[in-house]
Amino acid sequence: MPKSEKNGNVTLQKFKTADGAPIEIVFDTNTKLPTATVTKGDFKSTLKQTEAWAKCAEYEKDGTKLRMQDNKGTLKINDEKFEITLQ
Repeated sequence: MPKSEKNGNVTLQKFKTADGAPIEIVFDTNTKLPTATVTKGDFKSTLKQTEAWAKCAEYEKDGTKLRMQDNKGTLKINDEKFEITLQ
């Protein structure tokens, strides 16, 4: 299965945590404010981009935060923190 699928300005990327748990993130830049929809097991949330730099972006909503840089990032769901890497 490919690690990344792109359809226009929407990209699905498959990540894994340090312990191997799968995480899917759909990045959508079709809207004025880019979003990242995070799915980890039964958890799913659409985060809005709060900051962006060259090759780095942060997304946030209701206690969930995502910081991506190149092919890795940090995902925080409530008080749980996960280091993620592109599969």
